[in-house]
Amino acid sequence: MKLNNKGITLVELVVTFSLFTAMAFGMLSIVINLRKSASDKMINKEINEYFSVLQRDIQQDLIELNLEKTTTCSDGDLCINLTFAGNKIKKLVIDKTNKKISYNGVYYPIPNDENVTIKEISSNEIGKFLKIHIKLFERITNQNYDFDIVHPIGL
Repeated sequence: MKLNNKGITLVELVVTFSLFTAMAFGMLSIVINLRKSASDKMINKEINEYFSVLQRDIQQDLIELNLEKTTTCSDGDLCINLTFAGNKIKKLVIDKTNKKISYNGVYYPIPNDENVTIKEISSNEIGKFLKIHIKLFERITNQNYDFDIVHPIGL
């Protein structure tokens, strides 16, 4: 009797299907990880750009206008009046509860603010230096972001 060897068996079909399924799940997990990594990098980029713009604006005034003294004010959780040469005053206000930071009347919206909390803020005069510190915590990336400015007063 002659055997017909032209088809595939059920076992071969099941094995092939299981291999393709395993490869598909492996590829799916790789794609999900790449997508999360890209999202985390985008959040990191947005927050770093945010701090860069805020720091640029404050530092530019500190350098060009000659900071003479600082005083506290009552707006927000941290409020500093920066007095420059010629009695020009600019105000830095940080409101932790409403997640708002403004400098000289310009509001700097926090990127991805539904997932970001202002974790820590401080302003100190250490000798003849002003130190401003802001720490943000981003929940998606589970990462802290620090912002620091240190500048001499009255020099």
